[in-house]
Amino acid sequence: MRFVTAFCAPGFMMTMGVSITLFTGSRKRIGWSDARILQHFAIRGFLLALINFWMTMSFVAPSGKPLLLTTVLFALGIDMILGAIVLLAETRLTSYLYQRIENSSLPQHDKDRHQYRLRLASVLFYLIAAVILAVVITAVTPVYDGATPPKESDFSFWYLLWVLPYTDMMGDGARIGSVYPPLAWLSVVLWGIFVGKVMTEFKLGFNDNIKFHTVLSVVLLAIFFPLRALGGFGNINPGLAHQPGELPWVAFFNLIKYPPDVAYLTWNLGANHLFLVLFLLATSTEAAANAPGPWSLRGLVSRVVPLDAWETIKSPNNPVMSYGVSSFFFYIGHFQVFFFAAWWMKIFGIEPFAPGLEYWVAWVAGMWLMFLGCRWYGQFKASQPADSIFRFF
Repeated sequence: MRFVTAFCAPGFMMTMGVSITLFTGSRKRIGWSDARILQHFAIRGFLLALINFWMTMSFVAPSGKPLLLTTVLFALGIDMILGAIVLLAETRLTSYLYQRIENSSLPQHDKDRHQYRLRLASVLFYLIAAVILAVVITAVTPVYDGATPPKESDFSFWYLLWVLPYTDMMGDGARIGSVYPPLAWLSVVLWGIFVGKVMTEFKLGFNDNIKFHTVLSVVLLAIFFPLRALGGFGNINPGLAHQPGELPWVAFFNLIKYPPDVAYLTWNLGANHLFLVLFLLATSTEAAANAPGPWSLRGLVSRVVPLDAWETIKSPNNPVMSYGVSSFFFYIGHFQVFFFAAWWMKIFGIEPFAPGLEYWVAWVAGMWLMFLGCRWYGQFKASQPADSIFRFF
């Protein structure tokens, strides 16, 4: 289960970075100013952080004092704002330099060459920044030697909040349960902006996107396997790769997520790019309509899922589509639904977390309630203005 769910957080962060790029470009085309775009991301990001604190406000330290707990919502919110600031600053600088070149007395072919290099540099900036930040986070993270566990007092509050995950919430003097510090995950958001910039700056079509994400997946996985096998730099705790009593392949993929080290990121981002390729092939009518042969990958896709099935898949009555359209609403709501289900089961003497018939009945009933709620909310938010806060859910 841990192996499967480890793909999620890097996927969240990377696709958020891509979305920041696509949203900024689309709003600039309809005349939004940089200030309005930043205001949008600031409201959305702070809303995520606020809901993080609302959902965790019941956590208290043994001393009885409130405990600050940072979940994935906190990192997503803060990194959304930081990513937007970096992107807007970079695009403004790039536009200024682009115009300087355009207004220069250089011959047109020299202008074109310098402007292309400028565009390329604006894309590579995010790639380089993402790599450097990931390496720095890995390098500054202390390695637990198995003898002397670190204490919260060994680190400053702000270092734990921004950089280093620490979750000994029951320790004496506990002040913070830092699960997702924003700077530890900012490299993945910058990587997503890099991906989005390549897709938009070079106007990648369907085939180009397939090739681009395939190349990224292959490169990242080619880095991961020798990096993990050697067990040196890039692995915050290389000893996990050789745990006694564990199956060798289980130990090999037992990677460090808190904070994400280079080995973790190369494996999970490589897998996420592969998932994107599969999703593109599985959900694109172009993949089916342009299938060149029955035994090609596209041909197989079109044989498995006919063209007329896509409308059914995209219907709001499809639970998966309803969950996806209202994903943040689902995230908040599913805690309430299943906490209530667990409380109700305990009243009747049923252990809510023991796998059995009652467990699966409660799960199916809860998912059905969430489907009805998400379908309603998806229809409600679709009726709201484009900048309505309800669309954030």
